[in-house]
Amino acid sequence: MTRYAATWVLPAAVVLPLAGAWYILMIPPLARELSMGGSPPVTIFAGLSVAFSAVLFLVTFLGPFQRPQAFSLPFAVLLVLLGLGTTAVTEWVREAVRKPYLIYGYMYSNGITHAEADRIDREGALKGARWASVREVQPETRLEAGEELYRLQCASCHTREGFNSIRFAVLGWREEFIDFQLRYLDELKGFMPPFFGTVKERQALAAWLAGLTPRGRHPAAPKVRDPVWGTP
Repeated sequence: MTRYAATWVLPAAVVLPLAGAWYILMIPPLARELSMGGSPPVTIFAGLSVAFSAVLFLVTFLGPFQRPQAFSLPFAVLLVLLGLGTTAVTEWVREAVRKPYLIYGYMYSNGITHAEADRIDREGALKGARWASVREVQPETRLEAGEELYRLQCASCHTREGFNSIRFAVLGWREEFIDFQLRYLDELKGFMPPFFGTVKERQALAAWLAGLTPRGRHPAAPKVRDPVWGTP
């Protein structure tokens, strides 16, 4: 029975590499670039996915398939952990290479669609937001508006202080530099969607983000060039 169960894993050793190669060929160029050196964290996790899969197949073949009589509970736990680890890193890569989209070419990762983009840039993001407590940027509501814009356009990927922390991302940056980053966000970081909204809204978000961290040295504004990859 142990060998019979292990037999079902072995065909995947042939099918999965072919399916993986087909997947890489079919995804959009930006997504492919992210997984093949464009973003170091994504590339590392993609490599771990391949390595974990290879180890899982090898351990299954050498263990329960060839030596079913030696199969034990600790060995079974090891296989389960390898399987879960392989699934975890592979799913992380699959999610990461979709950026900056949720539905590729249609909806960005913050829920804004291509069809809405021009209207939001003209009218503002706050005006049409269903649950926003602030509808426009005023001097007395600037920071509150910035926080609402964070919820609308950033919080789907960035927590304040936890995983993918927005506070850590802007650590030491001054308001002017944050505004520059937001202005050219999709050009500087190709895995992130552009900021959608008016200039006042963008500046309000920059002001709120600057308030999350002690002011550091003002970095020199970089020249806009090809995407600079980081952690999606």
